[in-house]
Amino acid sequence: NKKIRSVTLFGAGATVAGLSLGILMGRNWFYSRNFIRRITNAQVDIHKAKWAEELQLVRDRSNMELQRSSNTAIRGFALDLLQVADNLERASLSETNSEGVRMTYKMMEDVLKAHKVTPIPIRTLKKPDAGITVEDTDSSEMTDVDVTVVDPNLHEVISTIPVSETSLSSGRIIEEIQKGWLLDGKLLRPSKVVCVA
Repeated sequence: NKKIRSVTLFGAGATVAGLSLGILMGRNWFYSRNFIRRITNAQVDIHKAKWAEELQLVRDRSNMELQRSSNTAIRGFALDLLQVADNLERASLSETNSEGVRMTYKMMEDVLKAHKVTPIPIRTLKKPDAGITVEDTDSSEMTDVDVTVVDPNLHEVISTIPVSETSLSSGRIIEEIQKGWLLDGKLLRPSKVVCVA
């Protein structure tokens, strides 16, 4: 009987100890699971922030690429359209021009400006529309301040005139042979000019 009692007591003790251990381990398991869950939630939040940042970068890159391809298409079309504008300008400046040609050229310029295609502003010694030439201009009328200086980023020099033949200093534009254009503030086509060398 003593053996049975001690085995029963031992068994009961082991059961109580096991339950206690199980409860403690369960509590530890529960706390460790919450700890892991909190760590996991923090990691998910970090990953969400990273994914959101990466998604924004992809959107920005896509928008830039779309803008670049759009500008490329507009640029090619604008360059082709400038040839028509040049011919209309020449026709409007000729002596046999009609009011219709001048109006068409004005409409063409307005359409170009509406699409951010603007002429490069130049003040020159020779104005084709005014009929002023280098020989006709009194040297006292024009000063260096009145004439645009050549900018290699905007102008292409196709001819030069020696300083001795004019009262202007070197680098000043005397005549614009072909009008230059900007697309949204960036060079589309440089102005072809004659300058003082």
